[in-house]
Amino acid sequence: MTKKIFITIFVSLFITEVYAEKINCNISYGRAYLNMQDANEELRNTKQSLEDLVRSIYNIVSGTTTSSLTEFKEGDNFSGFLTYVINDKYSVGIKAAYLTSNAQILVKGNARVLNQDLYTTIDVPMTTNLTSIMIGNSYLFTTTDKIKILGLLWFGYSYAYFNGTMKRESTNREPQSDSFSYKGENLSYEVAINLQYMLSKDFSVGLEIGYRNAKINELKATKDVPNMNIKEGDTLKSNDDKTIPFDYTGTNIALTFSIRF
Repeated sequence: MTKKIFITIFVSLFITEVYAEKINCNISYGRAYLNMQDANEELRNTKQSLEDLVRSIYNIVSGTTTSSLTEFKEGDNFSGFLTYVINDKYSVGIKAAYLTSNAQILVKGNARVLNQDLYTTIDVPMTTNLTSIMIGNSYLFTTTDKIKILGLLWFGYSYAYFNGTMKRESTNREPQSDSFSYKGENLSYEVAINLQYMLSKDFSVGLEIGYRNAKINELKATKDVPNMNIKEGDTLKSNDDKTIPFDYTGTNIALTFSIRF
């Protein structure tokens, strides 16, 4: 056991020495802006259908109906990459990124009949996320004692998930809740400019502005949801039977932290 520990320590020290100052680690957090036109159009249509349904009930008793919609427009973006320095200008490496965005449909109906308050609430919170695994390279455009400007290019694969819950409550009825889930995948790529300010020889903070191309053309249900007429494997479609793509394409703006070792 002692011999194995000694060998492990020796190999680790050897690798560290050989690759000293060759490995760059970068982590970032920022906002991602999405091109979810098709998905958001379906959200608007669904919200209108639910609102019309509730209004048709509460208009009979002179009630009121209100609704709101939060669309998939932007979200949080987390990423990290490791690159190995080839020469003074080029590095190659691997990157992982995670994007998450939220949406919600909320419809409420209220009325007072014979001194009794009546209400109906339909709440549909939704989340979509994209996980990307990519390989690529960076190019050092310019450098000074304090400033570095890098160009980054990444190619890989992205996995998308779309989850939500339809919650229904109304007067004198037990609340109902049905959860649904879809997933899809496709090729993707990213390009970015990374501006770094050197706090020390091996540590920097910076700002990254990038562009992601990641359109998931088809998402499929991961489970049966009988109350919503969803079967596992069903393709996500609109009311007029058109496939709904989820397009995560858009710009990213992030704060970055880099360390070299």
